[in-house]
Amino acid sequence: MNKKRKQREDRREIKENLVEKYSKVERAFGRFYKWISVWTDRILFSQRYGKLVALLLAIFVYAVINISDDASSLFETRQVYTFYSQPVNVLVNEETYEVSGIAESVDVQLQGDINDLQMIRQQNNISVVADLRQLGEGSSEIQLEVQNIPSRVEVFIESGNVNVVLKKKVTRTYTLGYDFVNQSQMDATYDLGEPQFDSDTVNVRASEDTLDQVSYVKALIDVSGVNSDFETDAPLAAYNENGEKLQVDIIPETMHVKVGVTQPKKTVPIQVVAVGTMEEDLAIETCTLSLDEITLYGKQSVLDQISSIEVSLPVSGINSDRTLNMPITLPSGVTSASANQVTISVTVGERTSRTFSDVPIDRTNVSDALADKQIRMSDETVDVTVYGSETMLQNIDKEDIMVTADLKGISENGETTLALAVSGSNRLVEYDLSIDEITVTVND
Repeated sequence: MNKKRKQREDRREIKENLVEKYSKVERAFGRFYKWISVWTDRILFSQRYGKLVALLLAIFVYAVINISDDASSLFETRQVYTFYSQPVNVLVNEETYEVSGIAESVDVQLQGDINDLQMIRQQNNISVVADLRQLGEGSSEIQLEVQNIPSRVEVFIESGNVNVVLKKKVTRTYTLGYDFVNQSQMDATYDLGEPQFDSDTVNVRASEDTLDQVSYVKALIDVSGVNSDFETDAPLAAYNENGEKLQVDIIPETMHVKVGVTQPKKTVPIQVVAVGTMEEDLAIETCTLSLDEITLYGKQSVLDQISSIEVSLPVSGINSDRTLNMPITLPSGVTSASANQVTISVTVGERTSRTFSDVPIDRTNVSDALADKQIRMSDETVDVTVYGSETMLQNIDKEDIMVTADLKGISENGETTLALAVSGSNRLVEYDLSIDEITVTVND
């Protein structure tokens, strides 16, 4: 009971405190309102301040009634927006005149109400125009114009005043060349033939000064993905001596062309070449290849120079029968081949030798200057000792061995000492000369 009585007394005390605070706030607000009311009456109904109040009210009414367009512009939302790299549309008789001095594009700055600028940006149809239709040959200063812009929007053009030069065009005839483009997107095993054009010449129209810069005119033939004979209309372009494209009129603009496409190939034998030296008493007895020949692909001019493909066999580490997978290195200009490696199986036998007597010495690289001179060599033949296995040596004849003396650089009378070189069709044996050099004498 005492506890409940105490809670009622606490609630009563809180209410009394709230009422007291509210009464204080109400009295303070009443005093403030009374103070404002007194001062308002003093100002509005006092002779001292009445005239001032009347003047202020008159000025306010006048401003509201007589507000002008200029004043209302203070409340407008104005903005500046720049259209970058706007193309310049040149109005001119292009068949008669060549134009210079006008930039391909300019920056256009617009200033106006934000709503107008937003509309222009959405429509995106402004046009910068250089109207030269009333001009003749020579130099003139013009003003670039911007079209499709509301009159209430201000326009500013970077480099708006342009000094333009008009030159009359003339026509010259040029021989047509060509370039194959996008060859990287063409199968490298195919070879392109000589293009056959409907016409080997074209007319180029431009000013005299520009035509003097033209070094050649080419048809740009796109060969991406071609794998058979094709025809196309190739675009034409004119270039100066530095390979820079010139802005000229080419008549016609394209040229019809036919191009033959072939896939040259050649099958040649694979020849194994020993690299290094085997142990003193050992030699290659037999050598068997998984492939005896290989098919090469490339330009016909390259294939014509190839008679065989050499594969290196490192013999210095071979002292017993072995099987090795060796890579095939393609000659320069060969784009692909039917194989990229070959398996070589070798057996090892005892090393022996065989001597071939009186192998003739051939002269190489004899210059035209020696055509009418007498050339004598101190030795016309030489003995050659061949080292290898008995099986290998039995298959070698004197005709398989070539000894040469290189006369390159000799053009005058006199004596010259030359080193001899020896080689043979079998590249798995060693060749040794009885003499290493000879003396060559040249006389009239």
